[in-house]
Amino acid sequence: MFWRSIMYVPGNTPSMIQSSMIYGADAIVLDLEDSVEESEKDSARNLVSCALKMLDFSGTDVFVRTNSVDSKHFQRDLRAVAGTCIYGIRVPKVQKAQEIVYIDQSITEIENELSLPGGIIKFMVSIESALGVINIKEICQASTRLIGVAFGAEDFTYDMGVKRTKEGNELAFARSTLALTARAYGKIAIDCVFSDTKDPEGLRKDCEIARSFGMTGKSVIHPGQIEVVNKSFSPSDQEIGQARRVIELYKKLGCPGVFSFEGNMVDLPVLKKYQRIYGLYGRDKVE
Repeated sequence: MFWRSIMYVPGNTPSMIQSSMIYGADAIVLDLEDSVEESEKDSARNLVSCALKMLDFSGTDVFVRTNSVDSKHFQRDLRAVAGTCIYGIRVPKVQKAQEIVYIDQSITEIENELSLPGGIIKFMVSIESALGVINIKEICQASTRLIGVAFGAEDFTYDMGVKRTKEGNELAFARSTLALTARAYGKIAIDCVFSDTKDPEGLRKDCEIARSFGMTGKSVIHPGQIEVVNKSFSPSDQEIGQARRVIELYKKLGCPGVFSFEGNMVDLPVLKKYQRIYGLYGRDKVE
């Protein structure tokens, strides 16, 4: 389970849904929330449901962003996409652990009704408020179906009454808190959207900041952002090669507890970092 880029796709735009899987995003989110006007909610839901049943999304993990749990649309959204090819759902504006429990129970009921394997539908949630950040520990512990948390910067800065800047200082505490807590409880942490689609250098810098906090990937709103995000959340070819050589030396030396590599000490924590890099990105199998 690993996504560097997760691209939002408006759920009311057939042409964008049809082409969404060709741009190289690790995952896509067919959106029934912010990108869909209230008057188009029902038609967008039907469109997304049909697309999930008819289109070939193989090679790309698919999520559906439902409307929030306190909306009249949540249960309808969930029922419309359950049993299709989705990896899971993404629920916006979560603030409390009780909402996680409700989501879990709702999914369980639908799985039972449709005779689906128990636990097959996973979900992520978006944290977009001060209360959500404060309650992130309880949120992460509330369901085994919960695989990750995503940060929503626009709603968060609105809730805080502050201006969002490209430097992102106003987001630092929330980002680091979400990433740290997600890691502690075995969840992934997806960073917020970078809204300026014409500033790839700004996006690259924003990705570096997010990765330094421990974010594992980033939401995107335009196909042109995918390459920058994927590269930013991946090690370089040099880093992958170094990881391969460290692992080869480790095995050649008989798997010692500590050894030297190019003048640097490698102990178990350092070795695990190299093993993680190579396990996720390695191109050549080390025997």
